[in-house]
Amino acid sequence: MLAAGADVADRVVAAVTAEVHQWGPSEEARAQLESAIAALPVEERSALFAATYDQMPQLRDAGDRRRGPLMYAAAGIIGNKRPPPDEAVLVHVLRTGRHDCGHGLDTRLPFDLAFDHLRDRGWSPVLGEAIQAYAAGLPTGGTVVQSIKRSADLLLVLDRDLDGLHGAEAAWWINTVRSALAAVDGDERVQWERLVLAMRIGEQMTMPKTWVARATPILEAIGPKVVGSRLAEWWPRGPKVSLKGSGAQLLKHLIWCLGIVEHPDREALVTVLAHIEWTPKRPMAVLKPAAEALTGSTSDSGLAARDRLRSAIED
Repeated sequence: MLAAGADVADRVVAAVTAEVHQWGPSEEARAQLESAIAALPVEERSALFAATYDQMPQLRDAGDRRRGPLMYAAAGIIGNKRPPPDEAVLVHVLRTGRHDCGHGLDTRLPFDLAFDHLRDRGWSPVLGEAIQAYAAGLPTGGTVVQSIKRSADLLLVLDRDLDGLHGAEAAWWINTVRSALAAVDGDERVQWERLVLAMRIGEQMTMPKTWVARATPILEAIGPKVVGSRLAEWWPRGPKVSLKGSGAQLLKHLIWCLGIVEHPDREALVTVLAHIEWTPKRPMAVLKPAAEALTGSTSDSGLAARDRLRSAIED
């Protein structure tokens, strides 16, 4: 792959004769670059994508002001094309890519392409492991890196390898779900994988229509009774619960799921959330959706829990 990609990169760079600035190709040079990439067979395009990530760190270190910007631009052009690079190429890039600053297109692109691949084709433990390695190797800080790391943390709930879970980490709520989910097999397991892959890390606290559209057919495929049974089994009970590892994001989506499947114990389960001591900090991603889920409550316990949640939000 490396030799083939380097050869393709040489040919593509040679095809660009227009001016290239240190911050990127000129308009004419980008047009030439796009034409050269569009003419490549799919397998050569994938090899070039791998080569861009192999070469960019060395080109940055060398201060190459022509080939470096072209490789950076080529990565973005290929990333926006269909079909995207195959799984083997994505695994290679995720495991070998190097990022010193942790921002920019070249940081976000391989993660987004890998996530899209999983959503399109289903969960892959090999690609999942590569995503974890990639996230772990990124520098700390920056909104792009934080978003990638939080999304990677959420994906760990699909990892069946439980050998590394010990001590306090094993007690994180998201890892208790991970342990329970590891015992689920067959089509039901596939559907839960689809559901997790449909989740979006973000600060939105009100259930969006896009989530309803994505989650509804998956929950129907699992079956409302099974969904209700699983959620009741996995639900955090307290008195103290750790939401480290993107647990708040997972729980937020599961609260929304309770509304979609019309679970009869929905109010009782949501009410429990008002009486838990959360760590490491008060999770607005849980408190706000939980309070919203109790908006129409008429029971004394439901109303009391709603008021308790609202008080915690305002405090």
